Amino acid sequence: MKNAIRATALLAASLLLSACGTTQTVAVGPHESISITASGENTRCDWIPRVYSGVAWNFCYLNSPYGATAGVGGDAMDNTIIGVPFFLFDFAMSAAFDTIALPWTIYTQSHYGNIEVRN
Repeated sequence: MKNAIRATALLAASLLLSACGTTQTVAVGPHESISITASGENTRCDWIPRVYSGVAWNFCYLNSPYGATAGVGGDAMDNTIIGVPFFLFDFAMSAAFDTIALPWTIYTQSHYGNIEVRN
């Protein structure tokens, strides 16, 4: 019972902390740019689309020189929740929140275009 409560608490915390890609990108203004760095290194992205921008942000983050371990230091398996790497939770939550934000992001994509990434 104690392990089930601990696992549920860890899962809830991961859900609350997840979707950081979406929170970083969905409110970007029409002439603003963002910076995506992983462990101080720039990613290889020049722009990301506004539609599903959280998922695109995560791909840029993983495309950094540090890959799946970007920003967390050490082996990606050190950062797991119930044996699943944390970045998989973040991808799932970003996709869910990006889907909820579709009406807004489709509008902003059609009016303002892609989001520029500062390197």
